[in-house]
Amino acid sequence: MKRIFFAPILILSMLLVSCEENFSPFGTYNQKYVLTCILNSDTAFQTATLSSSYFTGSFSPNDKEEDRSVKFADVRVWYEDSVYVFKDTMVVETDALNNTSVKNYYFNDRFKVAFNKPMEIEVLLENGKRLKAKSQTPKDISFKSNSSVLIPPVSGNLIYIYWTNGNNSSFYQPKLFFKYSKKVNNVITIYEAEIPYNYTLINGLEEAVYPPASNKLSIVYNLDVITKALNNLSKDEPENVSISVYEKLYFTLSILDQNLSRYASSTSKSFNALTVRVNENEYTNIEGGLGIFGSYINKIYDRLRFQPSYIESFGYNYIYQN
Repeated sequence: MKRIFFAPILILSMLLVSCEENFSPFGTYNQKYVLTCILNSDTAFQTATLSSSYFTGSFSPNDKEEDRSVKFADVRVWYEDSVYVFKDTMVVETDALNNTSVKNYYFNDRFKVAFNKPMEIEVLLENGKRLKAKSQTPKDISFKSNSSVLIPPVSGNLIYIYWTNGNNSSFYQPKLFFKYSKKVNNVITIYEAEIPYNYTLINGLEEAVYPPASNKLSIVYNLDVITKALNNLSKDEPENVSISVYEKLYFTLSILDQNLSRYASSTSKSFNALTVRVNENEYTNIEGGLGIFGSYINKIYDRLRFQPSYIESFGYNYIYQN
């Protein structure tokens, strides 16, 4: 009986020793390159970021501070019948604690994108690695005539904005702005404020909630939220500050192309041109690496107007606009 049990125990001991010698919790490290390039219609200044993954040797990504940006790459974008070469540059950023950091990126300041145009990017690294991607700028939309015009509305407490469908799977990022000014010691400063979609309590503090990107073809703002946003203008201001609010509001709709729409759908988050997150569970359309290449076009609905009596009820001045 002793021999019967001895052999399996000896074999098991050998296996355990062998596993301990070869075991690694990290697996095989494969370096990957991440390309982010989101073109837009608001400016001729287009940017791209290029970085690589790195291995810290531990479970914490902060154990090894390393510049992950990739320099000296050849970055080219084909748009319509032209090729645009991106230049390598950097910017120094300072945070609230006065810590500085260098951000490297690529740029081209010679073109804007328009509706429904094909585009392509190709990146050649110094080591011969090549990254590629294709996309198509989003299709045009139009705002519907039954969208709201006056705030407050003639009846009810809701402000509606509707638009047509550019593409069945497109996502849209809505934002509603208004302009106001403050006069202090005869010095007037003009500001722009975004109106939240709602307010919520987080750890006992009231926080503004803004609409995420979605495939909805309309948005509804509640007058109570707009009223709160206007009240907040003078919340912490002394009595000698004079506040004026401009007549017009500007509703901006960012129309996302198919790649950005898929990214927004996979993350359920808003997008940002320089801070797209990429991991294995999220969308990427970069051949030979990770990241995203896409575009968005902003369209403005500018028929919304504040009514004078509404603005004056807050004690603000009302500025008419043509």
